[in-house]
Amino acid sequence: MRNLSIALLCFVAMIVEWYTWKPYGDLVRKAEGITTSIPSDFPADAPIPPDAKCARARKSRHVFRVDLTVNQPVLPVVRFFEGQLVSQGWQLEPVSLHDVVFARKEGRRFAAFLSPLNSGSSEVHLTVR
Repeated sequence: MRNLSIALLCFVAMIVEWYTWKPYGDLVRKAEGITTSIPSDFPADAPIPPDAKCARARKSRHVFRVDLTVNQPVLPVVRFFEGQLVSQGWQLEPVSLHDVVFARKEGRRFAAFLSPLNSGSSEVHLTVR
């Protein structure tokens, strides 16, 4: 049983290495539509902080997933999203967490999950449907 576990672990490590090997990984990311820029058809009424840098973006069907780095702490970024969403006609959904923003508009959803970085910046994971 132990040998089988070790073999399985080695196999998984080999797959991870193969997938992340740069030339192959780039091909997979391109085929899956993963980019490092915000898609041109990203909804105009979904706010993006002005100083945000896109780390990764992907659109599948009608769902956008965007990972950003913002040079501000979490709370000001949350306040930015809340203010911009309301001004764009979104309805904020109440949440008890200070690092999450949920909103709805005409059957669509916006979600932002934020986490602080050691530099004082924030990492933001957006999902817009």
